[in-house]
Amino acid sequence: MIAGGKGGTGKTTLATSFLALSGSGVLVDCDVDAPNAHLLLGSVTDEQVVGTVEGYVARIDETACTRCGTCEEACFFYAIQEFRVEEVFCRGCAVCTMACPVGAISMAERKVGDVRVARTDYGPLVWGELAYGEAGTGKFINALRDVGGEVALRESSELIFVDASAGIGCPLISSITGADLMLAVAEPTVSGKSDLERALRVARHFGVRALVCVNRYDLHEPKAKEVERMAREVGAEPVGRIPYDPEVVKAVVEGMPVVAVSDGPAAGAIREVFGRVMERLFE
Repeated sequence: MIAGGKGGTGKTTLATSFLALSGSGVLVDCDVDAPNAHLLLGSVTDEQVVGTVEGYVARIDETACTRCGTCEEACFFYAIQEFRVEEVFCRGCAVCTMACPVGAISMAERKVGDVRVARTDYGPLVWGELAYGEAGTGKFINALRDVGGEVALRESSELIFVDASAGIGCPLISSITGADLMLAVAEPTVSGKSDLERALRVARHFGVRALVCVNRYDLHEPKAKEVERMAREVGAEPVGRIPYDPEVVKAVVEGMPVVAVSDGPAAGAIREVFGRVMERLFE
């Protein structure tokens, strides 16, 4: 699994390159809020919707409601205003149904999003497309991981690369479940170091071995060394540094993995990181 504490660190750049280098892997894009791996893998063909993920939304029976306001007080997401449910804010937690003293609130199903599968120039891709107004959920990501496993079995692939979403919340926790190894990507900045430390704590909490690589390390080498030192202190092994390289931007513009279109320093460093990750994975 490829993760990072913040957005823009280079997770998808590495994930798509790893798929290209593997030759026989499956990529699962678990960033359901902003999936973009399909934009960086050349041509995407045979796209199919293979499943729908359902969630829940609260419904208030106006004929039974006594307008006591208990549900408004109980709703952490402020989804109930003036005794009406604002569906865009409702997260389907059902606390309001338990709080209502007269049983006037029930939960109704609603579509969260679609699970999609396609073939790319470098291997199968699984990703999710949220319905309008929905937010990424652990349930959705669990469905993506399940489909990724099914595709890997069908393709006789030993490698499933999971491109996790940014942050350390529910989407990351769902993405890390069942992972054999986490590669955390960090930038050599104050926020990059802080966010990486939190992501590594999540991995340690769930007993997942973590490796670290510093992307664009040459933007501030002293901070890159700090990031690596912090990683070692929490038990995560640094496995490489990737330099800033304009060729990466060109690859993104062309919609291709960096390692497929460049022999520059960044592509070379990504190949080295991939080799070390595979060594640690199969040792």
